[in-house]
Amino acid sequence: HPCIAPLTGAFLGNETLYLVFPPAPYTLRSLLHFSPGALGDDWQLRFFLYQIIAGLAHCHKLEVFHGNINPSSVLITSSMWCWLTGFATTSIRREVFNPTTETSLVEDELEWRSQFKKWFRGELSNFDYLLLLNRLAGRRWGDRCFHTVMPWVIDFTAKPDQENDTGWRDLTKSKWRLAKGDEQLDFTYATAEIPHHVSDECLSELAVCIYKARRLPLLVLRRVVRSVYEPNEYPVNMQRLYHWTPDECIPEFYSDPEVFRSIHHGMGDLAVPSWAEDPEDFIRLHRSALESDRVSRQLHEWIDLTFGYKLSGEAAVLAKNVTLSTTAPSMPRSSGRRQLFSKPHPMRMTSSSKKNLLEQLEESASFCSSGRSLSPWYGVPVPDPEGHNSTNSDHPPVASNACEAILRNVAESDEKVWSELFQKLHFEQDDDVDDENVSYQRLVAWQREVSVLKPIRESEAADIFGIGCLVAEIFLQKPLFDSTSAAVWLERKSLPGTLNQLPPHVRIVVETTLAADIKRRPSAEKLLESPFFPPVVRSAYTFLSSFHFLASNHDRLFYAAKMAQQSAFALMGPVASELCAPACLSVIAHPYNDLDPMAVIILLKSLLQVLKQQASRRLLLPVVQSILQVSLN
Repeated sequence: HPCIAPLTGAFLGNETLYLVFPPAPYTLRSLLHFSPGALGDDWQLRFFLYQIIAGLAHCHKLEVFHGNINPSSVLITSSMWCWLTGFATTSIRREVFNPTTETSLVEDELEWRSQFKKWFRGELSNFDYLLLLNRLAGRRWGDRCFHTVMPWVIDFTAKPDQENDTGWRDLTKSKWRLAKGDEQLDFTYATAEIPHHVSDECLSELAVCIYKARRLPLLVLRRVVRSVYEPNEYPVNMQRLYHWTPDECIPEFYSDPEVFRSIHHGMGDLAVPSWAEDPEDFIRLHRSALESDRVSRQLHEWIDLTFGYKLSGEAAVLAKNVTLSTTAPSMPRSSGRRQLFSKPHPMRMTSSSKKNLLEQLEESASFCSSGRSLSPWYGVPVPDPEGHNSTNSDHPPVASNACEAILRNVAESDEKVWSELFQKLHFEQDDDVDDENVSYQRLVAWQREVSVLKPIRESEAADIFGIGCLVAEIFLQKPLFDSTSAAVWLERKSLPGTLNQLPPHVRIVVETTLAADIKRRPSAEKLLESPFFPPVVRSAYTFLSSFHFLASNHDRLFYAAKMAQQSAFALMGPVASELCAPACLSVIAHPYNDLDPMAVIILLKSLLQVLKQQASRRLLLPVVQSILQVSLN
């Protein structure tokens, strides 16, 4: 099915079955965290949801239930097409590794409040708490572009002394600010076209590669650091390394002595300070400094700068911590700085605190309450008592595309075959595309109709509950349920008050999918038929589901041009055509050798005739410029 992540291979190792899927640059979670503007307007949001539900409906037809619906289980391709993945089955053990997407964070997020309380009471180390915050922010240990970040806590001028300031780094200021100086940052903020203090990540790929240069392959160093390998240009000791970079530290310098030992000819080991005997001794002393009372009293300040409220607003300006965004808000991103907290992070509870115990506990409770969105909840998985959640269904597989046979030989099909395909693909326009009142009235009628239909089974209802949470989160841009509201729901079946922040037509869909009586929840198929998805969304899906069924760009371009010749875009209208255009144009945005010029002309001309002027400029102009640039070169 075009909306299920395609399986490209499988192998057995250590009595574990590994399934191989193609990489996808984004997940729904990464877009919600780092570039929510890339999800587009109301129509684009509905189109995303239609794809997800279409994939789920296909699974339910085969009596396979997902059991783990959440934003991390939706992969998004470079052409912004959704793949459903992350199935929670009882019949196989699931191990997922996709280096281009983030690890599923649901378990970590559910544990944040309890882990924070442990850290606050001194029962969890600073190191482990920082690892948790990194995971919540989407940072990945081993990902050079978005590596786990730790603070430098000493400045290497001398061995740190607990009794005075000697050797300690000031954690109330970012490393960037300490390296550049306030005068330079003030000048940058005052003179830059876009006011900012910080022009790079708190931990860049370049810094990570230089920190780990002794262990990384030379191929990586040549690609990231410098094309010509010069071992003498890399910092030779920790003091030079610290003063060379405005970037923060990596966890390896607190945990892995091997990072100091070189595997390269001509590059010596990274020297430890004179007050450490060897890498193992340095790791022990460095980790001890991180866990010291002195650092514990200041660590919350660094968290505010790196993950907290000093990343935005007036607090960021005062802290000289305004970061320059490197991409437009509408550009999709899989990484970036994520602000986890909107309130100051409490200081770890210590006997030396100026606040009394009651004040510290009240501050901690208030902070926990403000961070509820870090503990999202998407429902309780319901095991299927009949054991249908496996591949051993008595039902024959359902064809993923009604036009599959034709599409398999797309380049060899004649005009008669294309005409037959066009007849099977039903395109329609919606005359009431801009009439919200009509849409709302239809949804109310649909809600009444659904409540008297044949009830769905428990496992299916659990998936539908997850879909309702997903719909709400996409429109609210924050989770609907947290651990507190989830407890209220489980006890009283009361929906969160944030539901009232949703547009009326969205709220009806969410309320229906979250119905306390699971017999009143709609099936995935009924959701697809709801007025929430008008004909323009269904037409765009009809067009692109066949488009994405094809493997090569050549076949996709051929298909799009043939459909354009059959007046598909004209029949769909401007809204649906705008939904289809990015995927169609992606196959010609980077021209290749066997690009069919006639197909390109047909596609561009058809879209130009249908799209509104603003959409034409935004979507078509960059592609035309790219083609002309290649032609000139």
